[in-house]
Amino acid sequence: MISRPFRIRFASTSLAVAALVVPPTLYAATPAAAATALRCTAVTVSTGHSGYTTETVRVQTTPEARVTATAHYQHLTRVSKSSANGSGATILSFHDSNVRGHFHVVVNVTVTLGTARGSCVTGFTDD
Repeated sequence: MISRPFRIRFASTSLAVAALVVPPTLYAATPAAAATALRCTAVTVSTGHSGYTTETVRVQTTPEARVTATAHYQHLTRVSKSSANGSGATILSFHDSNVRGHFHVVVNVTVTLGTARGSCVTGFTDD
C-alpha cells in the first residue's frame, strides 16, 4: 500500500503534467477591440517677429476632437493643447524667443475623441 504523503505528491505531479498537455489555444487571450483611428493632418506656418518666432501648427481632424501637439526642440520639449472646432480644424502656436539656429523641430500631434485616437507629424526649422 502507498503511504498518504506519497499519494498527495503523486496527484499534484499528475495535475501539473495534465496542465502542460492541454492545448495552448484554450488559454489564448481574446484580442481587444481595435480602436477607431481618427484622421489627422498637420501643417506648420512660421511667422517671424523682432526677437522671436511664432510657429503655428494647423491641424485638421474629426470635429470636436482633443488635440495635443508636442514640439521637440534641441534642448527642451513644449506642449500645446486645443480642441478642434465643428469643422475639425484647430491652430496651436509655439512661441520661441530663444533663436537657436537651424535646428529641425519635430512636432508630434495626437488627436483623441472618446476612445478613438489618431496621430500625425509635422516640423519646422528653428531659425
